[in-house]
Amino acid sequence: SSFGAVQAKSLVANLFGVEIPWWVYSLVILVIAVALCYRGIEMNIRIVGFIVVIELLVIMIFNFVTIARGGPDGYMTQSFTWDEFTSGSLSIGLLFAVCTVNGFEATAIFREEAREPQKTVPRATYIVVGGSAIFYAFSSWCLIVAVGNNVVADSAADPASVFVNAMAATFGNTARDVLQVLILTSVMASAVSITNVATRYTYSLGVDRVLAGSLEIVHRRYGTPHRALLAVSAVAASIIVIVAIVGQSPVELYTVLSGVGIIGFEFLLFAVSLATFVYFRKNRADHESAWSTFVAPLVTFVVLAVLLGFTLTNMSLLVGDPSILTPVFGGAFLAAFVAGFAYASWAAKYKPDVYDRIGRAVE
Repeated sequence: SSFGAVQAKSLVANLFGVEIPWWVYSLVILVIAVALCYRGIEMNIRIVGFIVVIELLVIMIFNFVTIARGGPDGYMTQSFTWDEFTSGSLSIGLLFAVCTVNGFEATAIFREEAREPQKTVPRATYIVVGGSAIFYAFSSWCLIVAVGNNVVADSAADPASVFVNAMAATFGNTARDVLQVLILTSVMASAVSITNVATRYTYSLGVDRVLAGSLEIVHRRYGTPHRALLAVSAVAASIIVIVAIVGQSPVELYTVLSGVGIIGFEFLLFAVSLATFVYFRKNRADHESAWSTFVAPLVTFVVLAVLLGFTLTNMSLLVGDPSILTPVFGGAFLAAFVAGFAYASWAAKYKPDVYDRIGRAVE
């Protein structure tokens, strides 16, 4: 919501000349997201789905118009050559590619509300990963075509405006205003999605009896985990208020939270890949293939280990310049990991029934 607050503040100031503190916008975005999540997944699907469809249509229209017209320097097919693919820093490219696709793993936490989770959850995950990869690749190439040979220089000079400028060059300056509105709606959709995911994680931990059991209670009318939602929203609101009181900027909050979040996300993927490999070494069933129990887990573990190592040695690329927020949020993540590991170890010995339920796949 901090990123959306920056966009909303800029839009209102430009249109009406009114200056309102960023944290007001941030809290308003949070309240709207909580209200939508309170009503349930079906309501979220309608609203977020509508927003996403509009955004995809706008981007696809831009893509097809670009393909039909061509760019100032032709169709830039050199983008698909090996020399261009390996030019620059491939590792940094892969790092930011991971940043753009995180969140696909969240499909699993909605199994409580899926009719056939054993089928729909894997299917949804494959569709999200495959569809996102194709869409990002195609749209990125169309943007390269639209900008032309100066795409690298323009992206380095002002990465946030490359697409906006390309849209304006294709459809006129009115496209800038449309895009600014779409940015706000996309932020709103993202806030709803993130709130939903955080709520379901908290709810699951309540069901597992890791956190307070009252967090597993769902709303009588809407069937939503409203208590977990209120707990998550209270934490988020507290962070916004505290950051505002100490005088930190919303851009800094967004940068640090996003950077620390990506590092934490990579670490969790790495830990899960290691746990998966070890588990199948000890519990492989006869009907399971070597690919799914040995090759794929091993390759995933090695790739994620390399990626995590590169990320940790280039943290400044993600978290920006040194800030007081970096050790605060980084320390919070580390403390949560240590506390979680300690609790799980304790539960494995003294509360095996609780330990067995953690990360349950079925009731």
